[in-house]
Amino acid sequence: MIRSLSKQEYDLLSKFAVRNVNVISMKDIKEVSCFSDGKIRVMLHRLQKKGWLERIKKGTYLIVPIEGRDGWAEHPFVVLPNLVKNYYVSYRSALAYYGFTEQIPFYIFSATTERKNSLNFQGYIYRFARMDERKFFGFEKTKISGVEINVADKEKAVIDCIDKEEYAGSIIETFRAIKDNTKQFDFVKMINYAVKMKSKSLIRRLGYLLNLAGQDAKELENKTGKFRHIYLSNVLPKRKVKLNKKWKLILNIEENELSK
Repeated sequence: MIRSLSKQEYDLLSKFAVRNVNVISMKDIKEVSCFSDGKIRVMLHRLQKKGWLERIKKGTYLIVPIEGRDGWAEHPFVVLPNLVKNYYVSYRSALAYYGFTEQIPFYIFSATTERKNSLNFQGYIYRFARMDERKFFGFEKTKISGVEINVADKEKAVIDCIDKEEYAGSIIETFRAIKDNTKQFDFVKMINYAVKMKSKSLIRRLGYLLNLAGQDAKELENKTGKFRHIYLSNVLPKRKVKLNKKWKLILNIEENELSK
């Protein structure tokens, strides 16, 4: 239950409201007030107890809006800039953001160049996939609830899902995103992204999936490398359903199961 504010508390939160600020810390309060550190700690504690703040991590809080009530939850992406510096939303979470999957995103997956542990907040589990600098591209800024969030573009979301299948659900979900939304993708960009990632395994899997979806992938055919065959999926059980010599893949799922 959200309780009423004192005049001092109301004045403080109003300063952040007019700036369209959703997340605050002690440092932010110091910048807009003359309160001592002790006073700020007390105010943060009281505002949290009254239901006007929700603790994200030590020293960082999400402001519940004036219209907030029991059960209220902010968009899960808005806290990300306060959790990790170099990041972008990707994998299954980006697929859901673009409407390419109907799966309910209880996990919020982000790519980052940093080491960052998982975090639970407002019923969501935030997971961070550490990524090499050379793969850290293909995202854009978008405003959500007034906060600038880095989100993978549609093509990079697919590439990342193939690169780290465990954060995508499985290859099945990624393929369906491609097959059911072909008009929304720039496949030339997607192919260029795959080449830029410098992963032969990724190139093989993407080439196969594009062909299965009826798309041209000739630009990838001479970039598969000379290594042994690999499994199409790293998540599904390791079984040999069929060999695909063109893309040097061991298919461990029937094509008709992928296409359902």
